Amino acid sequence: MIETFTFKTMTGSSFYDQAHLRKKEFIDRQAWDGGRTHDSMEFDEFDTPVAHYVLVRDDRGRARACCRLLPTTSPYMVETLWPEFLDRPAPKSPKLFENTRFMVDQSMNKEDMGMAWLRLSIGCMDYLLDLGANQALFFGAHRIFRQGLKRKAEPFIPLGEIKMFDGEAHMAIKTQPFSRETVARMRQNASFWEPAQRIEVAA
Repeated sequence: MIETFTFKTMTGSSFYDQAHLRKKEFIDRQAWDGGRTHDSMEFDEFDTPVAHYVLVRDDRGRARACCRLLPTTSPYMVETLWPEFLDRPAPKSPKLFENTRFMVDQSMNKEDMGMAWLRLSIGCMDYLLDLGANQALFFGAHRIFRQGLKRKAEPFIPLGEIKMFDGEAHMAIKTQPFSRETVARMRQNASFWEPAQRIEVAA
């Protein structure tokens, strides 16, 4: 199951489950120094009412993958914390969201991790299209984006130079614009279809 929610629409344990998964990966496994934690959750100053969340659960309801989407029309991470990775003014557009805290539970086997990654990727794109956006911005290690940058289709657009950060080469990129047809092709290639469950509240 794929859940999408905000501070306004979250119900039950949705926020806790994704924040706990973030702590498990970023604090416990990767040993981030600057991460903030409370009650087995990882959070930062960008967990605000403008943030959107995508959470993937397995068949038993366990949180297995998550990400946070930040509108670039509000302050976002690269713009605020690492502007030196941008060789132009920080992009601002209702059609562009920053994708942060994108992660998959590393305790799963390889096949399940791959499927969770696909579900999360497709869920993010679907949700962004629902929000009227069609591009995502990422900041991360260059090795993560290397293969995509080499492809003829160039799915990623570099936003600045590759520079060292925390002992590893990092960069900021954004995706090429995507559409419902892009998502449909990804679903077809992955041989599954799973609509996101939008958590709503009464008006």
